[in-house]
Amino acid sequence: MRFETVKVTPELAREWLDTVIDGQRKVSPYRVRRYAEIMKRDEWELTHQPIAFDRDGRLMDGSHRLSAVVLADVAAEFMVAFEADRQTFEVIDTGYVRTAGAFISGAGLSYGTVIGAGARAVLLYEHRAELPRLWSTPECRRRFTVANVIDEVLANESQYRQHAAYAQRLRQACNAHASSVISGITLIERYTRRSKKTFKEFRDQLLDGVGLDFGDPILTYRNRQIRRKGSPPSRGVQSLEDWQRYLEELLRVWDAHAKGETLESIAIRTKDAIPEII
Repeated sequence: MRFETVKVTPELAREWLDTVIDGQRKVSPYRVRRYAEIMKRDEWELTHQPIAFDRDGRLMDGSHRLSAVVLADVAAEFMVAFEADRQTFEVIDTGYVRTAGAFISGAGLSYGTVIGAGARAVLLYEHRAELPRLWSTPECRRRFTVANVIDEVLANESQYRQHAAYAQRLRQACNAHASSVISGITLIERYTRRSKKTFKEFRDQLLDGVGLDFGDPILTYRNRQIRRKGSPPSRGVQSLEDWQRYLEELLRVWDAHAKGETLESIAIRTKDAIPEII
């Protein structure tokens, strides 16, 4: 599946509407008129929700918007998904709220939901200098659209595919939080100044936990994840969301491991700076 931003003219909209797949529900004239009025006022905004075509070039989603372009007789910009998996879009227009995970799964990646969550955390970390300390704020939630997350994943598909499989294995081994493992391992591999050998040893030891002494950062991390099982999630306006805290814990463990330091506990506080990757 690939995504493009396309300026759709009334002529192009008519062509696309002629390719609609069988079984689409009837277009609502009221909804089309409402969209057309917005377009005529030049108030239509580009959003992450794409017009979608299947692998045969048949229109699966977007009939109302394209019909509105024709009715308004103006051009409008849309995100467009080409070569999409038809099964992914069977729930369109049934009240289901689509997520990045649904599109990622439609692109052929397993564990689309956790990959999407992990990729969003990667983007937040990469832009941390511009954002509040707590990534649960409305500003952070609005910072990256579903399209941004999809672009991040598809641009690094092989990496996310490998890290998602690894995260599931680590979750089974010690109850690690899967999406935080995906984001943490992705960021470490992307930005570390240490050797590939050091990174591989870190991954392997996280997974098997063999031969680790008390105070070893990896053992501390694994024990913390195991103790987390069954505990209620943290809450509170001034607290880090669990997924952010778990990510920062993993980055702190990597930092100590890479420096050869011991780490008997992992304490993440909101007043602390977000861990850098060495």
